Amino acid sequence: MVVDAGSKPEEFTNAYNSESVHLVIEVKSHGTYSEKALKRIKDIFEDLTKECSMESVYLAVRESGRPKRKKTKNWIQITRKMLDPYKVFVLCDSRTKEFYPNQWKEFVNAVNLN
Repeated sequence: MVVDAGSKPEEFTNAYNSESVHLVIEVKSHGTYSEKALKRIKDIFEDLTKECSMESVYLAVRESGRPKRKKTKNWIQITRKMLDPYKVFVLCDSRTKEFYPNQWKEFVNAVNLN
């Protein structure tokens, strides 16, 4: 989460007042979420937007992108499609080891806008 500089969580919890939260970030380091799990993430993002007016973004450190075999899924595309209209940032394709440096810059810009 990105919260106001002076914010403190509610006593005895890790929960912040929703008015102090500017951005919620779902971070995934590596591995595949199922389409069902991505749907749950999108549902949570939608609830945060609707109920609390919070922005949400998804950051994957590594994600399976370009398929090496015919029946392999491109999880970067699937994740972007499943979470649309929310912003998805992917730093590296775990199959090709290709880095996407512009994704980090775009993620930082998204954080700074909130």
